[in-house]
Amino acid sequence: MKKLPFIPGLLVLAFLILLRASAQEEKPLRLAQTIALPAVEGRIDHLAVDVQSQRLFLAALGNNTLEVIDLKAGKVIHSVKGLREPQGVAFVPEANAVYVANGGDGNCEAFAVDSLAPLRGAKFSGDADNLRYDPIANLLYVGYGDGAIGIFEALTGKIVGDIKLPAHPESFALEQTGARIFVNIPKAKQVAVIDRKKREVVAQWPVTQAAANYPMALDESHHRLFIGCRRPARILALDTGSGKMVSFTGGKAMKRTIIFLTVWIATLVFALSVHGQTQFAGKQTEEAPVIIFVCEHGAAKSILSAAIFNKLAVERSLNLRAIARGTNPDPEISPKVAAGLRADRLASSESAPKKISKADLAGARRVITFCALPDDYPGSIRVENWDAVLPAIEDYGKARDKLIERIDRLLEELKTKP
Repeated sequence: MKKLPFIPGLLVLAFLILLRASAQEEKPLRLAQTIALPAVEGRIDHLAVDVQSQRLFLAALGNNTLEVIDLKAGKVIHSVKGLREPQGVAFVPEANAVYVANGGDGNCEAFAVDSLAPLRGAKFSGDADNLRYDPIANLLYVGYGDGAIGIFEALTGKIVGDIKLPAHPESFALEQTGARIFVNIPKAKQVAVIDRKKREVVAQWPVTQAAANYPMALDESHHRLFIGCRRPARILALDTGSGKMVSFTGGKAMKRTIIFLTVWIATLVFALSVHGQTQFAGKQTEEAPVIIFVCEHGAAKSILSAAIFNKLAVERSLNLRAIARGTNPDPEISPKVAAGLRADRLASSESAPKKISKADLAGARRVITFCALPDDYPGSIRVENWDAVLPAIEDYGKARDKLIERIDRLLEELKTKP
């Protein structure tokens, strides 16, 4: 994969102040932290972030290592050696693992986040590059070889699909509210559009206004796909409905485009992470207040509620997050609810039901219950009981619709009340 040169041994993390959607408000990006990489030689490639533990995973391609950086401490804490041109990186919370795509041999290797012990791999023909994770389907997508997107299971490493392309893919973006993948293919001078349900290319959008289209960022809410080109240096904005260019760098309308693209390249898109702890809301990100949904088994209504809450909070740029808990948790999430979440493209905040703890309650802003709480819960926390909601395992659709209605009102209240 061709990349621009990188100053060896130095990583600059720009935590951004993102303006609200007002053309009159123009705020600069602000450098917040610089972290040295003293043992890294050569250029680096992609990054992935675990927001909850504040760890950044960095593919040091020229060094053949994966660097693990503690963002709070501001230093490298681990280095996985012996990789073969590491390029793409993806963090998979459900597996507590980080995947690395090796360009040298096409192997996508998984390492345990805590111990960095090797777990499993998915071997492709060569030049494994960009990695993207779909948390709803628990699938990873990798661009590789002379032209393909490979698909494999995040929890097992099993290869389950392959989508042919006209040339090697560079950056690509997965829709969160739809089934499309947008893929930059510089050698073919196009953006390919893939339907990931059909697993086939459904459109090819020519890129004629510039060449070498490598980086990409997707703004779903405004139906814009931002393409970074190198010859000449230009950012194109495409309408995701038609594929037509609607703007490019140089005009006022593209100032937000440049910010979006910079956010993507820096991998600091905390607000869009379904497992993230922070939101972009026109100000510097900070730890989000927690709302806890509690049901007896922690496997159905609480899981569904937290998923809906987090999706709506991100859509409204609210710095809030929800978690799901149970008083007597089941060993796994209800299969019916899990299927409903996948169909609705909702992401669970938990990989399995978890028992509510005093530590959870101590950090909560609000607790919503569908059952009785333990006797020793802190009395200072505001508790609401939503026991009128139908069981999600009996009628998922009705329970979901009722929860959307109540969570919508809850978010409106939380916007105005501390």
